[in-house]
Amino acid sequence: MLRLLVAALCLRGALPAGPSLLEAHEHNAPIVYSLDASPGLVDHAFSAVASLSSVVHASANATALRFAFVLTIPEASLDEFTAALCATIISAVGRDLHRPGLPVCARRSLAAFLASGSDGSCAAAGNAALPARVTFVHFPQHAGDYPGRVQRVLELLCCSQHRYAVDRPELARSMGNHARFFAYLALLPLGVRRAMFLDVDTLAHDDVAPLMASPLDEQKFVAAAKRCAPKRAAYKPRFKFSDPLVAEFGLRSEAQHVNAGVLVMDMERYCAADVVGNLDTVLVRHLRGPPLWRQGNNQPPFTIAAARHTLFVHPSWNVRPGDARAEQMVAGRQTRYSRRHPKAGADECADMVHNPARILHAHFKPCDALPNRLCPSPKTEATAREREDATKALKNACVAVNAADAKDKRPKAPCSCKGKHFTDVLMPKA
Repeated sequence: MLRLLVAALCLRGALPAGPSLLEAHEHNAPIVYSLDASPGLVDHAFSAVASLSSVVHASANATALRFAFVLTIPEASLDEFTAALCATIISAVGRDLHRPGLPVCARRSLAAFLASGSDGSCAAAGNAALPARVTFVHFPQHAGDYPGRVQRVLELLCCSQHRYAVDRPELARSMGNHARFFAYLALLPLGVRRAMFLDVDTLAHDDVAPLMASPLDEQKFVAAAKRCAPKRAAYKPRFKFSDPLVAEFGLRSEAQHVNAGVLVMDMERYCAADVVGNLDTVLVRHLRGPPLWRQGNNQPPFTIAAARHTLFVHPSWNVRPGDARAEQMVAGRQTRYSRRHPKAGADECADMVHNPARILHAHFKPCDALPNRLCPSPKTEATAREREDATKALKNACVAVNAADAKDKRPKAPCSCKGKHFTDVLMPKA
């Protein structure tokens, strides 16, 4: 471990002092991003590269990092897209990804794991390991290509958007948006016991090793950042706390709402506890009777399904725009309650006013975080032109992905709410 740390310091120059919390047995714990075919794929791809780059450069032990990308894109465009994405990642953080004896990029297929029957066990493969620093895992685009229970949850998530109008209905049909909830199907066969899931629009400003090393156990096996703006945030699920099912799963307060943009999961315990089955139960209940939440798509049901298993970490690990506004309110607000209880403001949210965020979420555009040579739309030029071969190749690959996706007329996540899988779901009249 000491040799690895010294090597990282030599490569990176001045780095924060002190040992990393990523011990040898955690080298197989990846940071996972998800990308799927969508009109915004170009921005999403470059955002993911910027986020990955920020994690690498903030790490005190970059050689210990592993990454995985869940790709729900047409198989016909897989070769071109993964090659271009890998080249762009190397262009952004090349020297920190190179290590003798370990490839930079490799590719695996969820379909191959499912064909081998690997979805039947919740134990991580003991003799397997991530094959490279960055592993691309191809997921099927169509709900029918997943195990029946996962297919059902995907379709129920699609159906749930019909209860109320949502701001971003496209997310209900996005396979990539839901992939984190069943990514264990591919991660466990690769020997992964613990993984960190990051949205592509996140930037790390501190070493993520302490977050990855969160003290998860048999009861608390999902780590998420505490919310700091549950009452004033723009996004408010408005849970129905009086429903017996919500209470049974352990949800008591809006402050327990999980933003899934930054998550750490113990894959084995997550699988063994059948959180996917909990999602099924919650979604069916939401569709059959009075709604269990009023805003959002997949984060509210996950909040309920994993409520009793969620460990909340410091809010600085996931600072969103609504939370940034809350910091200012905490700094200058003196409420009747805080005057009666002087220690009420001395909590983790108040502490954020005086301490920088460790992960910023949805606070940047790709060009704000990438080097100028990689910026897909240079701000310094009147007309956008390609700055580097890797940039041009990735943009062209994204266009090819969307072109291949447009030729496929089959629905990605069909809302067959009255089909054969939903005999127990009574959809209300619109």
